[in-house]
Amino acid sequence: MNKKILLAMAASGALLGASLFGSAGEAAPAEAGSPAGQEMRGPRGQGPWRMSDEDAAKRAAEMFGVDEAEVAAYLAENPRAFRDVFPCSMLARTSGRSFAEVMAIYGEQGDWRSVGDTLGVTREMIHETMGELMAARIADEKTNLTADEARDLLREGYHPRDVRAAGILGKAANQSARDILAMKRINNGWDDVAKTLGLDASVLREAFRPGWMMGGPGLGMGRGGMRGGEPLPVPQPPRETE
Repeated sequence: MNKKILLAMAASGALLGASLFGSAGEAAPAEAGSPAGQEMRGPRGQGPWRMSDEDAAKRAAEMFGVDEAEVAAYLAENPRAFRDVFPCSMLARTSGRSFAEVMAIYGEQGDWRSVGDTLGVTREMIHETMGELMAARIADEKTNLTADEARDLLREGYHPRDVRAAGILGKAANQSARDILAMKRINNGWDDVAKTLGLDASVLREAFRPGWMMGGPGLGMGRGGMRGGEPLPVPQPPRETE
C-alpha cells in the first residue's frame, strides 16, 4: 500500500472519525481516570470528551460492518487502542475480511501499508469504500437524497457538507439537491441559499447538529458552510511515511 492510500485514509478520518468516536456533544462521559475511556481535549480550552471502549466497538460495527465482539475483544486486550480500530475496520470492510483477520495480519507485520499490500487493497478501493460510508452518513431522513444519489454527487467532486446541505434544503424546498447545489457560489454561504429559497437558516443548523460527522452541538458546519464555528478535532489513523 503506498503513501497516497494511507494519506487518503487519514484525510477521511477527519470526517468519518467523528462518526466513529463521537464528539463533545455525543460521547458519554467516563469517570475521570477510568481505564475504559480515552480523553481528548477540545480546541481553545474546551473541556475534554471521552468514549468507552465498549462504545467505540459499537460505533465501529455500525459504521464499517465489522463484528462488534471482535473489536471489543481487541480493545479488552488493548485498552484505548482507538487508533488501531479505524484503519483495521477500513481495511476489513474494503477487503471483505474480518476485523480479527486484519488485526492478526497487522500483529505479524506491524505496518498498515504492508497489511494493505497483503490484502490487495488499492487506492481506488479505499476511495470507493470512503464514498459508500460518506454517502450513507449524508443520506438520512433529513435529506431528499438516497445513498446512491449522494455517492454520485461525491464522485463528481462535491464536498460532503455541501451535498448534505443541498439535500436538506432540497427536501425543505421540494427541489432536487442538484438544483440546490447550483445555487451555491464561492461568494455566498448555505445560509444565503436558504434565505433565497425563503427558508430559515435554522433548518440547516438543526439538521447538522445531532449526529453529524463534524463537530458537536452548536458548531454548525464550520468553514465552507454555515458561518461561524470550527469542527472539533477527531482521532485519526496513524500516518506512516516512506
